[in-house]
Formats: sequence, C-alpha cells, structure tokens
Amino acid sequence: MAPNISIRESIRWIPDPFSEPTSTLVLTSAGKRFVDIRVLKDPSPSHDASASTGNTGNLKPFSALDWAFAGTSSSTIASPDADGNAVAHCEWRHWIDHRTEKPEDVVDEGWMYPIDGDDQRSLEKGRMVNPETGRMTEYEEIWRDVEAVAIPDREEGEGEAGEGEDEEDEEDEEVETDEEGEEEEEKVSAVLILEEPEQRARGMVVRIGQYCQGVLRVKGEFSLERWEWVGEEKGWERKVRMGSLFLPCGPAMDVLGMEVGSQVRHGDFRWEVVELDYF
Repeated sequence: MAPNISIRESIRWIPDPFSEPTSTLVLTSAGKRFVDIRVLKDPSPSHDASASTGNTGNLKPFSALDWAFAGTSSSTIASPDADGNAVAHCEWRHWIDHRTEKPEDVVDEGWMYPIDGDDQRSLEKGRMVNPETGRMTEYEEIWRDVEAVAIPDREEGEGEAGEGEDEEDEEDEEVETDEEGEEEEEKVSAVLILEEPEQRARGMVVRIGQYCQGVLRVKGEFSLERWEWVGEEKGWERKVRMGSLFLPCGPAMDVLGMEVGSQVRHGDFRWEVVELDYF
C-alpha cells in the first residue's frame, strides 16, 4: 500500500451524535507501520492560537492526551454491505500504547465503509471501550485521507539537527524531471524504530510527506511529538510535545544521507531506519 495520512473528523458513541473532541492524526507507512496520536482540543481559542505558532507553546500535559499508540495494521476484504459496497475489516496491533505497558493485549479492530460520492472520506464502525464510561460501546468514526506533500530539500546545515545521527556518504542519484524539464520533488516516507528489551524501551517515529510524529515508552515513562511542515518561510513546526524523552523527529524530517539500516544514537539508545521510501 502507499503511505497514508489520515485525519479523524468526527466520532460518535452509539447512540450519541457525532462530535470531534480531539485532534487525531494517523500516519501509516507503506510497510503498514503507524503512529496514531489523539490530543484533546483546548477549549480556549486564545490558547489554541499560541500553541499553534512556534515551538515554545506546544508542550502539553498528559491530561490533554486522549490516546497515543503505534504498531502495525492489516486489512482484509469483508462481505459487501447492504448496498453492495466493498467493506474492509481492519486490525491495528498495538506495539506501544500510552494507556498500558501490555499493548499486545489491546483489541483494536473496525470495519471501513465507503461514503457515497466522497473518495477522500470513509466511515469506520466497531466496538471499543468508551473512556468516559469504561464500557465496551459501539462507535462510528469518519476519517479523511490527506494527500502527502513533497518538502523541499534543506540546505546544508539548515533546520532541525539530527542529534547523534550517523553520517553517511551521499550517493549520486539521477534527478527526475517532469515533461517541461523542471525538477520533480519526491514525497518522503520514513520510519524509525527503537527496541531495547533490557531497558523496557520501545519507540516509533513515522514521517509521511508534510507530517511527522512519534511515540516512545521507557519503562513507566512516555513521550510523544507531532510536527508539521507549514511552508518554506517557517519550515517544520512542532505542534505537540508531551514528556521529556528524546524522539528522532529531526532526522526523520531531514533524511539526507540516510538509508534503511542507518542508526540515530542518543545516549544508550539506538534508533534504526527500517523504512525509507520516495513516492
């Protein structure tokens, strides 16, 4: 599958009406690794405005977190619905989850239905625990796919530093051009993984086009970040940060010189590039 950016537009717990109390973004790689971060919306408009500009107003308490998890996904074609539309049965296997230190025990599955006349949106139906009641409840969610954007290459020494990143010799590559002879910019998908069983540490960072986000658990400590490219003038902006652990979002956003198997070192931890695709 192609790398995917998906934003949840609304959710409802049956029989309640639809609403969207969170900012929910899911980044899924071609290898079906994903990071899903759901941050509660701040009720104060003035605070929202300050938090969305620059990199100083984005540190939020964990009380503002609805859910954050990462893992791998799969889907199979299920029986058609009553109208004959194809329905997909999807499963998300949690590898990291801020709600539990036993993410493998989480059951996360749903059925995806097409929405007539809308190629960008889909309807998900399923059952999961309603955090407000603690009971298994039927739910419906509307998801919108977002097209990935190619980001201009950074000049040498510009932008976020990839702390502890291994230096790799760049190989000469043939530059693709469009029919008018102009250079075509490629979209980037990258995944970095940390797994240190002795330290009870697991982390995943996924970058798709103009978005990058990651989660990390070390024993009982958890951290997350979300970044977005907002244009050439401002570049990458960190939209959300929780916790104090290091996440290699910088290297994921600036992949020059990296390849599958490259490592990003920080302290005793080594993050490995397990996917790097241009599309």
